[in-house]
Amino acid sequence: MFTNIDIEQGGFASSFAVISVAILQATSQVSNLFGINGVDRFDIPFVDISQPITSTDEEAIKAAILAGGLQSVMSEGIPDLVYSAFIRDLLINDGELIVRESAPSSATVSLEDLYVAALEIEGVNQSTSQAYLAAIQSLKDDLVIIQSAPADRRTVEGEIQ
Repeated sequence: MFTNIDIEQGGFASSFAVISVAILQATSQVSNLFGINGVDRFDIPFVDISQPITSTDEEAIKAAILAGGLQSVMSEGIPDLVYSAFIRDLLINDGELIVRESAPSSATVSLEDLYVAALEIEGVNQSTSQAYLAAIQSLKDDLVIIQSAPADRRTVEGEIQ
């Protein structure tokens, strides 16, 4: 999208291009990390997981459940410390996450932590729509891959290695 802009020139246009490229790279990474399309277009519809789910958009449901899982993980222990550790890890590791820890701790938020917490929503929200059940199954399938990955490795460009 911005490949034709000469970012060596300086000024507003090049700053905008650098920021835009960084945003596109980050959204691609998030899309890879959670297996959700539409992140790069910012067009995922809102789904309220605290209510019976009527959405037919499986990816929007999956995104909402993962957001609930993230909120749950951030609320554990001493929330300020968990949140600070999560942000610190993301910044230090260029937005990459530990896939799973060999010795889980509250000092690290892993991809496994997020998925386990997200799937706890299934016990609270008893929706039975096809899209909801497909989103839950997708999360379960992802968790199997996460739990079979080697311990203490980070994602690479949002992908499990």
